[in-house]
Amino acid sequence: MNLAHLKPDGEGHALVDHLLLTAALASRFAENIRGGEVARLLGLWHDLGKFRPAFQKRLSVSVLQPDKTAAPAPHAPVGAFLALQRNRPDLATIIHGHHGGLKNPVDINNILGSDENLWTGFQKESNELFEHVFTRHPELKGDDIAKETSPPIPPGLSKKDKKRAIELWVRLLFSCLVDADFLDTEAFYDAKASEARSRFQTIAELDAKLTSHMQSFASCSQTPVNILRGDILRSCIEKAELSPGLFSLTVPTGGGKTLASLAFALRHALVHGLERIIVVIPYTSIIEQTAKVYSDIFGSDQVIEHHSLSLAEKEENHTTLIRKLAAQNWDAPIVVTTTVQFFESLFANRPGKCRKLHNIARSVVVLDEAQTLPEDLLKPILDVVRRLCDTYGTSLVFSTATQPAFSSMDDPELKLENMRELAPDPQRLFQQLSRVRTHWPEDLKNSVSWPELAERLAKHDRVLAIVHRRKDAVDLIREMDGVLGHGDTIHLSASMCPAHRLNVIDEIKKRLKNEGPLRVVSTQLVEAGVDIDFPVVYRALAGLDSLAQSAGRCNREGLLDRGDFHVFMSSTEPPMGVLVRALGQTRSMLIPCGTDGLDLQNPDFFREYFDRLYRSGPTDSKRIQELRERFDYPEVASRFKIIDEHHSANIVVPYGKSTSLIEALPKADPQKQKDLIRRLQRYSVGIPKNLFKHWLDAGILEPTCDIFWQIPPDRMDLYCKRLGVILIENLPFPKGNGALVG
Repeated sequence: MNLAHLKPDGEGHALVDHLLLTAALASRFAENIRGGEVARLLGLWHDLGKFRPAFQKRLSVSVLQPDKTAAPAPHAPVGAFLALQRNRPDLATIIHGHHGGLKNPVDINNILGSDENLWTGFQKESNELFEHVFTRHPELKGDDIAKETSPPIPPGLSKKDKKRAIELWVRLLFSCLVDADFLDTEAFYDAKASEARSRFQTIAELDAKLTSHMQSFASCSQTPVNILRGDILRSCIEKAELSPGLFSLTVPTGGGKTLASLAFALRHALVHGLERIIVVIPYTSIIEQTAKVYSDIFGSDQVIEHHSLSLAEKEENHTTLIRKLAAQNWDAPIVVTTTVQFFESLFANRPGKCRKLHNIARSVVVLDEAQTLPEDLLKPILDVVRRLCDTYGTSLVFSTATQPAFSSMDDPELKLENMRELAPDPQRLFQQLSRVRTHWPEDLKNSVSWPELAERLAKHDRVLAIVHRRKDAVDLIREMDGVLGHGDTIHLSASMCPAHRLNVIDEIKKRLKNEGPLRVVSTQLVEAGVDIDFPVVYRALAGLDSLAQSAGRCNREGLLDRGDFHVFMSSTEPPMGVLVRALGQTRSMLIPCGTDGLDLQNPDFFREYFDRLYRSGPTDSKRIQELRERFDYPEVASRFKIIDEHHSANIVVPYGKSTSLIEALPKADPQKQKDLIRRLQRYSVGIPKNLFKHWLDAGILEPTCDIFWQIPPDRMDLYCKRLGVILIENLPFPKGNGALVG
């Protein structure tokens, strides 16, 4: 009997069974992408190369008699060759990459190289193998399927559009195959994991839970803000009956978007038979906050968090096993993930990254804080979004207080047709939810010094100041210490590891509930989605969307008649790139307004702002669209990075449990090491590469298991409990200097 897999105890996984079961699973998955039959063919052919005697020998030798000198016996090229014989290079690409990843369009040369003798031998062996296998197992042949199936391409597309449509379809089919292959293999090797999958409630049950939860708010105090939140919620539920497609939810900060968008998504999925809700959030600093809201409603076992920090602090048990498994392929009714995870997966080429993609089809995707989509990648992002909605039954909601003008863009590659608004009259909502007085700078040319700003902040008992850069935050904190005394002002920035930041945000929320002074200096990481409410907020002049988000931290709950939002001219600028261009566009819009400034409650200003912003810079700077038209999957995956890692390096810092996790690494088995490394991401900080090199040259950083670098535990002067990493280059310096600023 030919085997697909073999356990060390000698138990074998019959190859024909594996092919048939993988084919059945892949076909079921691909029904949502209009490719059930062709996915079945992929399942039947993907491991045909395992019928080779050389593979069977290699399998037996490598498992039962481990021998590192045994000759390799690759199997993927055999099925890929059969697909090429049937004139299906698209299927050949998928089969050839089902272990190593999608490569450039598969042809003879990149299956076996240019060696003619090798190719002739492979061709002869493969044809003999096909004849032998299909004679004994005609159910594996499937030639008719290869001839009759084609990608679902809408009529009227240009040649380039057709190529990008095929490129996405190949990715989705690849997802169906690799997920089916993983699952059937897992069922053989790990019955416990296989049985634990898909133990989730139905969309109908979750919708009922949410309805019950919302009814519990009926007795809440009927403040003007709560009344408007109720109006928004009802509007979203009523519009859930609308046909699937593109939607916007334009609601001022504090208007209850989190609950309203979830209510729409669940009811919309229930009405139209969609299969899951995927909530996409830009920042890990707020993703756990949202996931907790959902978990409190539905139970933690019903909400899958998939991001770099997910499950990092949770002990292993049956529930976390289910959640880890579901995070692999998003086979769950509610998934909360990051913008990075969602979009980089859609442009990835590796099996592990792509495995989840087929589960995006016929789902409701909520893009929270949609204004944060990376400007330089907008064209490929919106192209894929459009195709998911037009061809694969996905509904997608752009949810934000500062709505980009995608529905009215002049550039056809950026314009999204037929987008429907879920909120009831956004213009009215913005006026009614106006809770702040905005104080614009009288002079756009002269900046405010840090000592002067510190004096202003010190006059307020409760105030939040938001600055451009991490160094700005440290400089302002030092001045505040000089005015008020050391340690009186709280610091919040990306110089602190994620675990540290979350602890500080929790502390801020607790202190806001009590009496007493509270002054916070933060970078922009506090702007979107962090539910804090200050009576006074200061913000360095920035992009209009950033200003609106910052204003949303002021009098958020409407407990005051008006909060005070002060915009000041900083002596520094934001980091280079889109943030600098955003500041420039705001400044140019402000100039003709005089001291009256811009109305942050008027959505029309944001449409103009985003239109200007997208015209001012590249919207496909990495030429992703061109690469997609060439089906260059590896290069697309390499270039499509939402976070540019070229200018920073991550290090692990001595905070919380990091030291104990590092000590456990060398003793752990490979799988446990992966879990420990993921957990350590909570304790990592990105620092400028020039500083990283300086510290490396100075012998300050320590290597850990040849995996990453760390600040050693005895150098707490480089990571203080107040400011995080001390971004100073003139090292080495004596231990203790960090205390001067910590």
